[in-house]
Amino acid sequence: MNLEDLVRLSRKEPELEFLVIGAYAVAAHGYVRATFDVDFVVRRSQRDKWFDRALSAGMACIGKSDVFAQFTVPDAEIDGFDLMFVDDKTYDTMVEGAVLRSFGEVEAPVPSLNHLLALKLHAIFGLALGIGMLVDSSIVVLESIYRCR
Repeated sequence: MNLEDLVRLSRKEPELEFLVIGAYAVAAHGYVRATFDVDFVVRRSQRDKWFDRALSAGMACIGKSDVFAQFTVPDAEIDGFDLMFVDDKTYDTMVEGAVLRSFGEVEAPVPSLNHLLALKLHAIFGLALGIGMLVDSSIVVLESIYRCR
């Protein structure tokens, strides 16, 4: 399975909406970024349908949250398949600035570079927030240990 197969998978009835993001999207805009997974941004309202579609294609979910899901892909040319879930307003805004790009024998929509950058910053901010919370919790634990001595 590869990017072309995932695009075709999305087009089975009922068709599921998506935008290609990540390294394939960056490459479609002319910038090289080495990676071997496929990333789609999709409507949060279609989250369950995407899960059903991926699982019925033989993928296994290896991580999920309210905003992300990661799947392993059997017999694949790719390292994995990741989904990012956004609300309808965000998705609609991204679609407005999206362009169709060719990926082998299929075409798929790709967000603008500005939207790709915004998604990356959002992911980095979420990671930084998580690290900050971990540091805060560690300080509380250390203070508690110090007080108990």
